[in-house]
Amino acid sequence: MANATERTTFTRDVQGRYLCNSFEEAEGWRNAGGKPFDIIVVGGGTFGSAIAEHIWFRQREAGRGLRTLVVDTGLFTVPEHVQNTGILGFADPGTPVLLDENLPQAKQLRNEVWGVPWKSTIPFKGLAYTLGGRSLYWGGWSPRLLDEEVTTWPATTMSDLRSRYFDESTRQIGVDDTNDYIFGELQNALRQRLFETIGTIADVIPLDDLPRSPLMRPGADPAQLLGLPSGGAIPQADLLNMLKLEAPLGVQARAPHAGFFPMNKFSALPLLMKAARTSATAASTTDATRDFMVVPDTHVLSLRTMQTAAGTWRVAGVETSRGFLELAATGVAIIALGTIESARLALLSFDGSGLPTLPLIGKNLMAHLRSNLVIRVTRAAIPGLAGAANELQTAALFVKGRATRPNGDLLGRFHLQISASGGGGNVGAEDELWRKVPDVDFFDQLRTSTDTHVAIAIRGLGEMEAADFSNVENHANRVALDSGTDEHGKRRAVVTLAPTARDQDTWNAMDAAMQKVAAVFANGQPMQVVLNNRDGLGTTHHEAGTLWMGTDPGRSVTDEDGRFHHVDNLYAAGPCLFPSIGSPNPMLTGIALARRTGDKIVGIPSA
Repeated sequence: MANATERTTFTRDVQGRYLCNSFEEAEGWRNAGGKPFDIIVVGGGTFGSAIAEHIWFRQREAGRGLRTLVVDTGLFTVPEHVQNTGILGFADPGTPVLLDENLPQAKQLRNEVWGVPWKSTIPFKGLAYTLGGRSLYWGGWSPRLLDEEVTTWPATTMSDLRSRYFDESTRQIGVDDTNDYIFGELQNALRQRLFETIGTIADVIPLDDLPRSPLMRPGADPAQLLGLPSGGAIPQADLLNMLKLEAPLGVQARAPHAGFFPMNKFSALPLLMKAARTSATAASTTDATRDFMVVPDTHVLSLRTMQTAAGTWRVAGVETSRGFLELAATGVAIIALGTIESARLALLSFDGSGLPTLPLIGKNLMAHLRSNLVIRVTRAAIPGLAGAANELQTAALFVKGRATRPNGDLLGRFHLQISASGGGGNVGAEDELWRKVPDVDFFDQLRTSTDTHVAIAIRGLGEMEAADFSNVENHANRVALDSGTDEHGKRRAVVTLAPTARDQDTWNAMDAAMQKVAAVFANGQPMQVVLNNRDGLGTTHHEAGTLWMGTDPGRSVTDEDGRFHHVDNLYAAGPCLFPSIGSPNPMLTGIALARRTGDKIVGIPSA
């Protein structure tokens, strides 16, 4: 008998009851003539939700009759991105922490859902233990990886991403349209100033060298996309380059199609909800036949693996805190936890197995180098802005950089995310500024805006150095298993993450570029520095690389499709697959890879 909708002191849990299933409901096939699940996705966060929904949709489209199950430690909390739901005091925790091994993990949650389950050399903000995971909090900036940032990625993977999946992912998360809520004199003036001076800033990649903006679709008018008059005096080539300065934000405030509501800010949870509800409302559906289920509040302890007669390995099912979940004989398991916990689960599941790639798992850990600079300048310092109306305005711009040594040797890539605000005395009120808008990291600093000044926030994101795949042991940054155990009796992950000398040089070059951009906007006028600091490596939520892809089983953990080498039916999803991290937020690439891997699992051609 299905569970009734539960009531708390304040709410009736209608959404949770109709989205989720109990462990017993997922096991309902055993006594009703059904069959076990064909796909079990471990993790209902960002990329687990994305790949699970995509597989469900594709298999229905192809008439495959496959059953998909998503298992997650967290509970259902909110139905979409926290910035779309109003002011709840539900943000990610401001201060990173180290694991307190004297407390069970469940008692360490901050801001309702945030916990750090691993030991580490540096403090982390950790994971969001909730369906939807960190996609409920992500910042929204979604540039594409440049070709030079993926030279170590499998060629077939990149060919598919470029020809199809980057475009699909761009549409999925809402980066394929202009920022229709950011316009006006401030945006135009800052963009023009940056365009005119960008050639004077060392280590910034010339706009001519960057690929065409994904906003520039066939038949589009670049002037219109920029909010400028069509048929003006600005050359077409300059307009196309100016488009490259537009911030690639995963937000749409305008409906993408007649009859649709605006997408607002993307999160993966609505995908999960769509699949679960569509499956539940299908005719003659029972727990034994539903083709999509989500089981929350269930911690996956390990995968049950076995060696085949051919010498490979297979996953037979999933060991959880509530019991064993059997996988169909021809089924597939997908590890889609965070980068660190995905490596931990793989290490736990194959510990002592003799899997040839076991010594590689957890190596090649990377994150982002991140710096912040917030300044205040007079409106008169910015050409074209001095006479503008004194009303609330915002701006968002993007700059791509390449750090090099004095001799020309490459250090690493970075980019700058530029947010600005100017206007009246009430600037910064949350009902007007950055509500449903991507970047709230500098909210408090932007309160300093007045009717005579503009606050400009510059955030730099730089790539960390990847491992040398011919000698990964020399790469200190990694995930390993600790001798201590968690509340479930399983060994915890222990994380080593620190910048190399090359990373430090990249970081320094990025900071210098940020200072030069700030000076460009100040234009020789007085500049007040409100904030100038570096974020800790454990605060970015961008860990990557621990189960990296490659064609050589001796130099990578997974193949070009995200399947574990030497394991017939185990895949991974998310940034753990990245051979290198580049400077972009991993959301767009991670979603693109999830869609591609989902198609491979279902048997859908990539082109």
